[in-house]
Amino acid sequence: MKFQNAIIAFLSFAATSDQLVFVSAETESKAPTESPVPQAPVSQAQTMTPTRALDGYQHMAKACVNGYNIVKYADKSITECANLCNSIDNCLGFEYGVDHGSSYVGYNPRDCQPNSSSNTADCNGENWNIDFYKRTLLTDSPTESHAPTMIPSRLDGYQHMAKACVHGYNIVKYADKSLTECANLCNSIDNCLGFEYGVDHGGIYDRYNPRDCQPQSSSNTAGCPGVDWNLDFYKRTLLTDSPTYLRTVEPTISITTAPTPSPTNVSTDLPTSERTILPTAVPTAKCSEDPNGKYIDKISNESGEPVLKTCDSLKNDPKLKKVCKKKVLYTVDHVPPSVMCKVTCETCNPCYENPNSKWVLKKPSSSPKLKPCKWLAGKNDRKRKKFCKKSTGTHEGYSGALVSCPKSCSIYSGICVVE
Repeated sequence: MKFQNAIIAFLSFAATSDQLVFVSAETESKAPTESPVPQAPVSQAQTMTPTRALDGYQHMAKACVNGYNIVKYADKSITECANLCNSIDNCLGFEYGVDHGSSYVGYNPRDCQPNSSSNTADCNGENWNIDFYKRTLLTDSPTESHAPTMIPSRLDGYQHMAKACVHGYNIVKYADKSLTECANLCNSIDNCLGFEYGVDHGGIYDRYNPRDCQPQSSSNTAGCPGVDWNLDFYKRTLLTDSPTYLRTVEPTISITTAPTPSPTNVSTDLPTSERTILPTAVPTAKCSEDPNGKYIDKISNESGEPVLKTCDSLKNDPKLKKVCKKKVLYTVDHVPPSVMCKVTCETCNPCYENPNSKWVLKKPSSSPKLKPCKWLAGKNDRKRKKFCKKSTGTHEGYSGALVSCPKSCSIYSGICVVE
């Protein structure tokens, strides 16, 4: 009778939960036995186990990621959590609450936390009561109509987006690289979601040369006209263990009509106070800067030209924090210190929002009307949602509200929500 009751209880639980479908092979093997069998020592690296019925993910039991949390959801099935991660274009996996017997109470079973990194080094998920599911296949994130057309590419794991580019998520720029070499560089960086590649489109700006290679930590091409910048974008669709090297056959570049930009969900990450980024655990490639990279300090009153300073000089500036926060000028060729010098300014977090950053409210025939993010943050939910949805214009380096003010626009994007 006890056996029959147990079967009935099991079937009742299975009917109301889909978690049983996704139990990993490692978890199944942990059923208690009366006489444990001694096991050989295993590597400290987390073992990636196949995940049943969860396409595009690998289960890493008792693993976690330090400091790249996007947002935390409560009471989600593994399928629901995977779908949430799939909807965020820089989500590289998710932490999932599991009762590992730790006394830590910050995570509950079925908690779901998408991450913008898949680096599990030095993060013990058993202590936090979480497992990690690494995303291995990047699917298209939901976008509105008229997004840039994805063109089949001869590069394994990439889709070619002709005359498209990404605003503000540059990792590093290399000169004179083939497409294959550029893809291999992107593959070696675990948060690289694609790369911009220099092409002579006859654009109006001369910042990029043919064969320039610039890996990106976002694949959001909204509001970025690659034809003007002489760039194409190659979106990474397959995440492999870094580094991976592609065949040496040089693919040809397909030329299509310029894409019509449209707003997309801005993918961001939001750190929590529970865990901090460990410098030894996170490769510097996750957020790097060129020490010789130049940012706009001010516009000269005499010449009207921008006065430029290097990231290296900013490191020793006693007013570093003030410079990073107050200097927000853009031109067609140059950006503020918080964009150029992300490591020095500590603005690597894609969810970072400078209250002084300006965005294009209106773009009349003469000069555009710019507003700071703090102005937007002070509006009610209805107005913020309206501005974030409709104000998508760009002007001489300045972007719309959705790109410039990710936290204030969380009411529209659903990302960077502060709980």
